[in-house]
Amino acid sequence: MDSVLDFLLTEPLATTPLDDVGAAWTRHRVAANRFGKPVDVAIAGGFGADRLGFAFLSGYQEALRTLIPDLPADELVALCATEAGGGHPSAIRTTLTEELGRYQLNGTKSFATLGMLAQRLVVIASVGTAEDGRNRLRATMVDVGDPGVHVTNLPATPFAPEIPHATVTLTDVAALATATWTTSSRSARSRTFTCSRPRWAGWFGWRGLRRGRGPCWSNC
Repeated sequence: MDSVLDFLLTEPLATTPLDDVGAAWTRHRVAANRFGKPVDVAIAGGFGADRLGFAFLSGYQEALRTLIPDLPADELVALCATEAGGGHPSAIRTTLTEELGRYQLNGTKSFATLGMLAQRLVVIASVGTAEDGRNRLRATMVDVGDPGVHVTNLPATPFAPEIPHATVTLTDVAALATATWTTSSRSARSRTFTCSRPRWAGWFGWRGLRRGRGPCWSNC
């Protein structure tokens, strides 16, 4: 694998404008093939972005792969966590139920980044409450085209308007479930911290390095 520092200092700046999310994702994947760690991929992807929204895209995708390493490397993934009551773990009302080893999702997510452009959804759902009354959460995976998944695009946001968002309604959706954690557990806090690093790394690659290596780089 390449050294991300060598890459950032020597890689020619891409000058071809990125027309849309698909083009930004293609450029991200080219950089991702050169690095093994999500945080390095996020930095390199941010470096290849020509605007803040696409740098955010790189960090966002690698943060999700830090949370769930088994996610396919070549698929755009959307995190579905925020609901009508907000994004705090205690506000999650979407339920994950199990019967005979089969998992099923029901609920509505109010703000899913990437919306219809995502191929796979990581849905955070409640599996009940712990003894202390706190929400017990589980990350699950579904495909956008699965039966019972309904995605509705939202208006563009002032921040990074090139990145779409959507509401996602889940009705008796079959899901693949991962590990469970409570809102107060060490594993939940660890996931939050670990996932934040690639998100910031994408911004760092774009703002701190790509823009720093502007026209004067070779003359400074």
